[in-house]
Amino acid sequence: MKSHGNCNTGLSLKCGGIMGSFSIWHWIFLLVFIGVITWIIAASRKLGPDGKLELRGIRGWLVVLAIWQIFVTIKTLGRAAQMSKEYEAIAHIPGARIAINFETAITLALVTLTIVTTVALFRKKHAFKRLFFLQWLAPTLAFALDAAVVSAALQVPIERMLTAPVILQLVINLAINGLWVWYLSVSVRVKNTMVN
Repeated sequence: MKSHGNCNTGLSLKCGGIMGSFSIWHWIFLLVFIGVITWIIAASRKLGPDGKLELRGIRGWLVVLAIWQIFVTIKTLGRAAQMSKEYEAIAHIPGARIAINFETAITLALVTLTIVTTVALFRKKHAFKRLFFLQWLAPTLAFALDAAVVSAALQVPIERMLTAPVILQLVINLAINGLWVWYLSVSVRVKNTMVN
């Protein structure tokens, strides 16, 4: 909700997009990260008593999902902390208090859902698959609801919030997490692991 040129910040008013170009260090970090993930998947293979691959426990692709889930949790907490600072700068604007309270409630709900989903993953709860599905849909639904409330409270045209970078970020997040939702629905390892 704080203006930066043609962009706004806030839950629904985030400026997205790729920040600059990748330097050689970014590529090195990306390749090391992919290498570590590949090594974790390969090293986590465990044979059962019959000599066959045992598909149980947080191993294989489920390790990658666990790392992804930790990253999402940290990112969500960081975004919530950043937004609380931004709100102080715009609290004097008419109608901002309604928008701030609404965004705060939505942010707290998203943070809670993310933490509960992460705990369910590591406690191997059967409910993890449903919680992850909710975590997949919740940001998009929250964005739509928040955009409507912010638009009404601040008298900002909704088109200003629906910029190309914001929509692109939503689509990318839906696609990436959609692949994980698909994985959770077909994985034998997930079925054998999430049993508590």
